[in-house]
Amino acid sequence: MDKRLESVRARIAAHKGEKIADELLNAAISHAKLEPKPSYSAQELLLIADGLITNAGFIELVGRNLKVEALQAGAKLPDFSSTKK
Repeated sequence: MDKRLESVRARIAAHKGEKIADELLNAAISHAKLEPKPSYSAQELLLIADGLITNAGFIELVGRNLKVEALQAGAKLPDFSSTKK
């Protein structure tokens, strides 16, 4: 598993348990329309983070932390400035 996701998994597991951590990460990966794989690009991590953020409380916090890590690693947020009204 990607080292950044392994860190996320460990934080969730410490708070919610191993089984729930795996379920939440798999759900976030599915939400991002990705398949499980050994490593993810910064852009893919951003999408996975968005999946975690859909949860509340501690899981949302972990997702927002992953989002910051993904942005620092070079992920780009969508450009909504060119969207027509």
